[in-house]
Parts: sequence; C-alpha cells; structure tokens
Amino acid sequence: MFIQALLLGLWGGFCMFDGKAWHFGFQKPLLAGTGAAIISGDITQGIIIAATLELMWLGTNNVGVYTPPDIIAGSIIGVSMGVLSGGGVATGIAVAMPAALLVQQLNIVAQTANIGLAHRADAIAREGDLFSNKIARLHWLGGLFIALTRIVPIFLVVLFGVPMIDTVLSYIPESVLEGLTVASKLVSAVGFAMLLRMLLQKNSWVFLLVGYVLNAYLNVPILGVAMLGIAIAYFYDRLIVTEEAANEAPQVVVGNQAFEEEEYDL
Repeated sequence: MFIQALLLGLWGGFCMFDGKAWHFGFQKPLLAGTGAAIISGDITQGIIIAATLELMWLGTNNVGVYTPPDIIAGSIIGVSMGVLSGGGVATGIAVAMPAALLVQQLNIVAQTANIGLAHRADAIAREGDLFSNKIARLHWLGGLFIALTRIVPIFLVVLFGVPMIDTVLSYIPESVLEGLTVASKLVSAVGFAMLLRMLLQKNSWVFLLVGYVLNAYLNVPILGVAMLGIAIAYFYDRLIVTEEAANEAPQVVVGNQAFEEEEYDL
C-alpha cells in the first residue's frame, strides 16, 4: 500500500506539471484517473469511475482569479479509493468531491506563497542578473510547492484512507450507496448539458436531434453516429466555405458590366 500511495502521489504531481507546462491532457479526470486505475490494479473499474468524473467536471474551468476544485487530486483519489475499497463509482464520487475541495484550498495557499517568489524574481531581474539560473530555480521551486499540494494529500489519503473507508462503508445502508450510484448518472447528464450549452448554436441543434434519433430509435451505435457526424461536419464545412468564397469573390468592372475575377492554373 505504501508503494501504491507513493506512486499515486507522484502521478498527481506529474499531472499537475502537465497542466502547467506540457499540456498533453493528463490533467483531465479521464487520463489522470486512468493512470490511477493502472496503479491501483483495476483498469476497467478505474476507467469507469474516471469517465464518470470527467462528465461531472466538464464545466470546471479557471475563470479570472477563481481557483476551481482540483480535479486532478479529486480524480486520482476518487479512482484509487473506489478501486482499492471495492466501492466502485459511488465511493469514487463520494470521496472525489471533498478531496477536490480540500486540495482547492491548499492550492490557493501555495499560489499565495508563490507571490513572494515572483517578487524575488522581479528583484533579480532589476539587478540585471539575467544570465544565472536564479530565476529558473525560483520558477521550479514555485512549481514544486504547487505539486506538493497534490502529492502529499493523495499519498496520505491513499495510505491511511482505505481501512477507514471500508469501516465507513460498512455503516452506510445499501440504499444510500445505490442512491449515490443513481446520482452519479444524473451528474453526468448535467455535465453533458453544460457542455452542450457552450457548443450548441441556433443552427446546430438539428444535428444533435439527428444523432439522438439514430441512436435511440434506430439503434445505431455511438461510434457509427460519431463517424456519420464527422462526414456531415466535413460537407457542412465545405458548403459554408464555398458559399463564403462566392460571396467574397472580387469583381472587375469593365464599362457598365461587372465580371468576377477568376484564377487560372496555367
């Protein structure tokens, strides 16, 4: 358990650095949770929990100076607790939410502390010391502070939390756990609704309706609907580009007549 807790903590730190530097996508709940599932030893159940958390947190974004709940730590802790305790999706969601809120507060503290590092870097720049590694070291030190807000909580919760969660689960009625499982599906629907609200425009809702009919009434698999959607999107985009090009074609006036200027490939 110690090795698993340590690996999960380090994985959380890596996912945090990815979100700040490389942007490979490991800061997303699905990929962060998949890594946690591999370390925890049950890939199938872990991915199910991670996918549920991904849908639940679709609309979680930084807006201005707002610091949202930390979905990296929440996903890793939720997946690992759901797998290691055997509680599944219900346990994963029940643990992920408070974990994300806890790390949110720790993240705010770390970012506040990093203000001092930024002032120190400004002072080094004013001194003209631009060719040393002092500013780079301060940069990595600030990243380490923020990474520790993921590594330490994940490590401690996984190391000491599984027996405690098993004890708590033994006192929770089965009906409550079933209710949490149903609630997880409702939360996923809310996540989809938030995403659609951002994506849907006045002229695109009809495509959602077509996809729904194909899947719900004609039993077309989701993959088939997606492939058909790609084809429709391609032709729709080509039609719009062609129409815009026709409307913006330059004209040459000769006498009282206007002629469209064309390009010839000679």
